[in-house]
Amino acid sequence: MISYYQHIPPSRANDSPICHATRVMTTIYGYQALRPHQEAVLKPFLQGRDTLAIIPTGGGKSLCYIVPAMMGEGLGVVISPLISLIRDQVIKLRSFGVPAASMDSMQTYAEKNQVIRGLQQSWIKILFISPERLANKDFRSFLGTRKMRFLAVDEAHCVSEWGSDFRPEYRKLGLYFADLPQDIPRLALTATATTKVRHDISHNLKLREPAEIIRTPIRDNLEIEAKQLKANTDHIQQILAKLPSSTNQGIIYTFSRKNSTLIARLLQQKGVSSASYHAGLSAKEREHTLHRFLTSDVAVVVATNAFGLGIDKKDIRFVHHYGLPPTLESYIQQIGRAGRDGMKSRCCLFFQKRDADTHRYLWEQNYPKPQRIKRAYEILRYLHDQHPEKSYVLYQDFILEYQGYNEASEKDMARLIAILLKEDLIEQVTRGDHRVRQETQKTAEAIRLKANEQDMVNFLHHYHDRKQEAAKKIDAMETYAISGDKGDQVIRRYFDSPI
Repeated sequence: MISYYQHIPPSRANDSPICHATRVMTTIYGYQALRPHQEAVLKPFLQGRDTLAIIPTGGGKSLCYIVPAMMGEGLGVVISPLISLIRDQVIKLRSFGVPAASMDSMQTYAEKNQVIRGLQQSWIKILFISPERLANKDFRSFLGTRKMRFLAVDEAHCVSEWGSDFRPEYRKLGLYFADLPQDIPRLALTATATTKVRHDISHNLKLREPAEIIRTPIRDNLEIEAKQLKANTDHIQQILAKLPSSTNQGIIYTFSRKNSTLIARLLQQKGVSSASYHAGLSAKEREHTLHRFLTSDVAVVVATNAFGLGIDKKDIRFVHHYGLPPTLESYIQQIGRAGRDGMKSRCCLFFQKRDADTHRYLWEQNYPKPQRIKRAYEILRYLHDQHPEKSYVLYQDFILEYQGYNEASEKDMARLIAILLKEDLIEQVTRGDHRVRQETQKTAEAIRLKANEQDMVNFLHHYHDRKQEAAKKIDAMETYAISGDKGDQVIRRYFDSPI
């Protein structure tokens, strides 16, 4: 049993839910008062009402489901998109004495059994799972036998096909919820959601007349600006001019591994303690850089968007960008890592006019003509029909067949496969399929069809609109960059948030 759990204060006579929640929060975290937006979320949610909350990154969203889980009997279930994030949250919560656990694909059989026993004995109060775990019907049946307190969906923008990080399994959550108790409230949380995305969240999660709490995505303590860089000027010198004193730490995001390494080296030459972080480095190198940053051994990390998970540091004084981010959603998420302690922090976007053109080129690459996607699916279907007993298609066979139809590079075909995978129309063969592993040597070389022809028709029906929506996101990011001192207004207008 975990110490804090033994000492969580029960509800008092004539105690309002908010007063009880505040005392529980104080016991766990030591905070003396809820933030206004946290109280606004908890009021309807604790009354049993479905709630959609749009709260800025670093605004304390997780408290809105952690505290309710500790306020009485029953299990709080939180769906989150990334296993690494889930594990970090569980470790942190346990350090505060919260009886939290997770179920994920990286756990051993023994570890999963330990969690199941904890759920059966009702000492686990909050359970984190991925949407893929909830897709398992047997697991849903087991959850249905537990006394559940609520369902919460973190990063709920993943539900929407119009969101920046759409996940097909998220879209199915509403269907999965039908197998779980219907008398418990549902909470959807995210930092960034336009009106269209908010509608998708409510619709796909089947929220019932939800209370909507919408706050501006940028916290008041963040000073934001954008600065256009001209050719043939010293960009590093201009970035240096925006860095605070050497005792403060921060992040500079850039959008290529080459720039990450180059800028870190140039800053070092200028006497700034800095390190590079990108996906091309080994896991050990990335872990070492993260540790140095968290322990204040390095002042500036120059990173690609690979740097984000596991950053639990409240005193980051600046988050700058060298290069235009692809969307306002990703930009807001990244600058939200600054100033989580409530102190003033700066966020400057350094951009060049050509940056938007680069994103538009990548947009064309990432959204190929629909005929090519359809043809790729048809070839996979044809190959599947040739050997129905296998239930899968070898990736090499697909390459040979497609190249016979159309001269295309393997990179082009990998992009088509990636689209079909993201849309949940196909799947890579699972690691546990012994038959396929024996034949292919590498499991990633085998593909299994998941969808029928009608699913492909439905996907193509919306494909053009989604492509145009992606183009609008680039336009919005460019509009913000060139808006001068009106950047805050551009962001609020884009997200339809309070002015």
